[in-house]
Amino acid sequence: MRGDRRPAPQHARTQPRRPAIIAYDPAGNRTETTYSDLDERANRFAALFASRGIGRGGRIASMARNGVDVVAAYYGALKIGAAFTGVNPLYREAEVTTGSGTAGRHSSWPRTSSPPSPSLRASTR
Repeated sequence: MRGDRRPAPQHARTQPRRPAIIAYDPAGNRTETTYSDLDERANRFAALFASRGIGRGGRIASMARNGVDVVAAYYGALKIGAAFTGVNPLYREAEVTTGSGTAGRHSSWPRTSSPPSPSLRASTR
């Protein structure tokens, strides 16, 4: 079996300096995000979601290009017991609204200052 299946928060405690994500930008520059950094970002997303009234049973949709912040948002959602899913960034607003119409009350907020960052739509019960 390839890779380790343990959750990132556990790695953040046991091997915080080990790379969790290795990414390349369009110019070919390599960046590494450690498990500790990923866990810190996930905690910030969890706090953001909670400040928006999202908690256990809430639903979060991300419309963003793949990147570290999408992974951190995913783990942040897990930390508060919310569901997280990706939405195709090529969809138009009407397609996203129609597709999420059965999800309940929604709130959305702008991109964070750390690129690339997800555009998020969340629902609370």
